[in-house]
This record gives sequence, C-alpha cells and structure tokens, in this order.
Amino acid sequence: RLCNASGTPVIVQGGMTGLAGGASPSGNEIAISLDLLRGIEEVDIQAATMTVRAGTPLEECQKAAEDAGLFLALDLGSRGSCQIGGNLSTNAGGIRVIRYGMAREQVLGLEAVQADGTVLSNLNKMLKNNAGFDLKQLFIGSEGTLGIITRAVLRLHPPPGEIQTVLCALESYNDVVTFLRRAQGE
Repeated sequence: RLCNASGTPVIVQGGMTGLAGGASPSGNEIAISLDLLRGIEEVDIQAATMTVRAGTPLEECQKAAEDAGLFLALDLGSRGSCQIGGNLSTNAGGIRVIRYGMAREQVLGLEAVQADGTVLSNLNKMLKNNAGFDLKQLFIGSEGTLGIITRAVLRLHPPPGEIQTVLCALESYNDVVTFLRRAQGE
C-alpha cells in the first residue's frame, strides 16, 4: 500500500530462475521476495487438489502429491528452485505441456494481492465454476503486473502409467501433428 501511495514500483521475486531478468530491480524499485511465503496448506486426496503458498518450490509440491498417491503435472527443469507463484505468473509450460497443458490448466483457485492491498481470494476446488468472471485467468501469465499471486489451489491427477521416451524422425509438420495426436490417444 505504501509503494502504491508513493508511486514506487515493485518487483516480485520468486525462485529467480527466469533468464530475462524480469525479477531483478534496475532502478528505484522495491523487490518483494516470496521465499518465506512457502508451504503446502492442504492436499485433498478426495478432490485431487493441493492448496499451496506462492513461494513453495515446485519440487516440494510434486513430492507432496506423490506422497498422497497423486501426480502434479506441471514440471520444469528448474523444479528444485522455481516457485509456484513464478510458474503461475509466467504461465509456465514445462516438459509435460503437450500432455497436460500450460500452468493455467493446473489451477482451480487463486489468491492475489493488488497494488492497493486488496486481497482477491477465490481458492475454489471445483473443476467447473461458472460463478462470474474467472479472474484467476487474468493473473496467470500476467507476470505480476496485476498483483502478486500469494496462494493457489492446484489440480492433481492420478499417477501416470509407465513413462516411455520415443525418438523419431518425421518428414513433415503434418506428420508430427498426426504422431502427437495418436500418442495422446485422440
């Protein structure tokens, strides 16, 4: 609120794994680190959801899901240091994006703080929710420009079956699309 009132820019810092330098202050900005805003608040096995704070490393979330017999689809090479808030604010894709979609497809609910201090909280656990505008989708991918993501309800999945890796050479883009559709079971 003080920064907003004085017009002081704020930079939000997560795991600092981005290579573009967007979380590095360059002038008179104030950096807000989310390192201490970490922890898994709940893993709901019945609903297949996880409520997590924004500063929690992705790997910690994956481990908690695994311990509950479930699977968090979001995965990145920087899983040990990237944080959920950063993954959501950049709408990260990761190494399972073709099968499970972008980060936004893994989020059911969100809490964020706007520049004036207003807390927007919709920590919904339902897959279908048509109760008005879906504000979480505005925050996901906004890179902190609309506010700071503080908590999220993540969607969990049943553990995948056997994971296999295939290396193949295809002659055209259309062949690649056909191959991927068949691999996804469409």
